[in-house]
Amino acid sequence: MMMVIKFRTKFWQRITFTLPLLTAVLLWAVIVAGQTMVERFASPSAAFEWYKDCARRGDNRGYVECLTAESKELIGSPPPPADLLKEEYQFLAEKKYKVEFSEEWAIIIFLDDPQKEPPYLLKQEDNQWKIDLVGMSESILFDENQNWYLKGKSQVIKPPAG
Repeated sequence: MMMVIKFRTKFWQRITFTLPLLTAVLLWAVIVAGQTMVERFASPSAAFEWYKDCARRGDNRGYVECLTAESKELIGSPPPPADLLKEEYQFLAEKKYKVEFSEEWAIIIFLDDPQKEPPYLLKQEDNQWKIDLVGMSESILFDENQNWYLKGKSQVIKPPAG
């Protein structure tokens, strides 16, 4: 009986110290995670960098988080395998880009070969910038010289003259 009492006493002494500490740590983690989620998709550049980071790590869940709702339906389930994401990262890793805006999208234009390398399109969804794979598949077209152009709602956007 004496051991049970000692155990209970030590347990409650530890829990009164540990519980508030654990609560503070968890609360801090939730706050940081919430801020990070907002920051990840606050701008087209931030969203694209997060997309690349998820691809680098082969993070399927993070990758899917970067896509518009329509794009998620397009890729279906399961998401692309980690090695395919890492391969995409190898393609994107060192590419310099700029962001331009159209009526519908933020357009990631690669600067190395801006006429030949098709852009990535991002669309705002719930005040967050997300990769629009559907828009990319339907709206990026190529001319007879394999230069891309973008078919939009009200205009056709040609890549910048190199």
